Amino acid sequence: MSADALLQKAELLLAGFAKGTARPEPNRLDVVIQASDLVAAATALRRAGWGYLAALTGVDLGKDVNQIEALYHVCEGDAIATLRVTLPRTAGAVPTVQAIYPNALFFERELMEMFGVTVMGLADTSHLFLPDGWPEETYPLLKDTDVKAAAAKTMATEPPEMGRQGDRFIVPVGPQHPALKEPGHFEFAVDGELVTGATVRLGYVHRGIERACEQQSYTQNLYLTERVCGICSHSHANAYVNGVEQLAKVLAPPRAQAIRQLVACLERIHSHYLWLGVASHEAGFETLLMYSWRDREIVMDILEQMTGNRVNYSASILGGVKYDVTAAHAAAIRRGMDKIE
Repeated sequence: MSADALLQKAELLLAGFAKGTARPEPNRLDVVIQASDLVAAATALRRAGWGYLAALTGVDLGKDVNQIEALYHVCEGDAIATLRVTLPRTAGAVPTVQAIYPNALFFERELMEMFGVTVMGLADTSHLFLPDGWPEETYPLLKDTDVKAAAAKTMATEPPEMGRQGDRFIVPVGPQHPALKEPGHFEFAVDGELVTGATVRLGYVHRGIERACEQQSYTQNLYLTERVCGICSHSHANAYVNGVEQLAKVLAPPRAQAIRQLVACLERIHSHYLWLGVASHEAGFETLLMYSWRDREIVMDILEQMTGNRVNYSASILGGVKYDVTAAHAAAIRRGMDKIE
């Protein structure tokens, strides 16, 4: 089914709740709804088997407008239906949709601690990214929040230890642990040898990139977005330049789009090799780790030849690409892919 047909179906499902609709892009549908209709609208999509909750984002419209938008992005194939809920900037509240979309839990917790929106009925309201000693009623993604002043007031505290809960015992793992690749705090509820539940606490290396991007120019932000992840830097930068180009109604030349896609495919291959090796290592299959990381070097060498870097290639720029693909690059790619195959 085409994106247009999928969006027509979504629009029909949401017609009874819509206070307004728009088609900002050929594959996107924006539906304005009231907070009181959110659960019913999400249920209508879910029961029809239309899509999954890909993201929940908040937008501070500023002190003058005195409103916040909560945007629920539901994806089905190439189609994106966004439920737009407008809330007052202070004391805004929405009902939880976790019963409909279980993955909404992290999104809703982030909405609460970053924007101050109350999520009614949320099972876990503890901090996800911010430290426990962060000043109360200080929300980092509100545009008038002085983040540096708030950070200076942050008290050094430790999260409460759960210990035993009835017949269950809580086993903490992290934030520093030999089995963890990055800091993270996990609490596993165990009943004897059976794990009956788990919670996770992130944010130990939270860098505030979203807020930092608001303080920089579009060009300067490329440096930040490329460093969201060292393994997949191109995908983040590519998503960013595509978003800015859509805002500016600028279309990159076809050759530039092809080069972006070529770099993305090479990055995807080396990323898969990396995680195949990591998974093999965790399973004790060291031989496969060595083989996969050996073959990954072929792709890394190609990327270095094309862009000058093994990571953070800086291939995409606003309106195009920084590097062309030469005949020598094309030959190296063919040789490398033949060897991998």
